[in-house]
Amino acid sequence: MWGNEDKEEEQEECKVKLPIYLDSQLDMKLRYLSRSLDTEIAGWLTGEITKEGIFIKDILIPEQEVGGASVDISPSAGAKLRTEFGDKCTKIIGHWHSHCDFGTSWSGFYRCSFLPQSYC
Repeated sequence: MWGNEDKEEEQEECKVKLPIYLDSQLDMKLRYLSRSLDTEIAGWLTGEITKEGIFIKDILIPEQEVGGASVDISPSAGAKLRTEFGDKCTKIIGHWHSHCDFGTSWSGFYRCSFLPQSYC
């Protein structure tokens, strides 16, 4: 995937076979964050992955350092996240970050980088 393979071949390799369901309130929240901030922001997506699909229900936003084109979550932020959100952390299924007013869709790179290979 990282070598000089043909782009078409790379895209064939990453077809998601499961539908992705995004909670409508979470969709509004992500759109708001993407459009209203002048910096990037990141968070951990919660939900579940089943044979019927990927169900994304909420986002947990940890302490982070952000810039206009970058976001960094330190390892110690995980412990603080667990303290703040408790067992909700056991439902983390992915990562999300904004691109300052770029919207909320998945890029092919991130879809295949963060989903289990059996779903790509």
